[in-house]
Amino acid sequence: MNVPIEMEVRVYADQLEMRIWDYGQPFDLHRCLERMPQELDSEAEGGRGLRLMQRIADSLSYTRMADDRNCLLLVKKYLPLP
Repeated sequence: MNVPIEMEVRVYADQLEMRIWDYGQPFDLHRCLERMPQELDSEAEGGRGLRLMQRIADSLSYTRMADDRNCLLLVKKYLPLP
């Protein structure tokens, strides 16, 4: 099944924001993460992406938009360059 996606990355002085939009079936991100094992299985063929994003991000959210798209938002904060 092909589900088209759009990506947007915004870089600010103190953070990076990455948004990924799709028209796939929505899901409950927080429930999915709660049910996943805390340790990553390096031999698994899939299922590591969400856990990796959660570990990298300072904020991770998944929202169903009014136009029937889903938006995954990852925010990573960092110290501004001098």
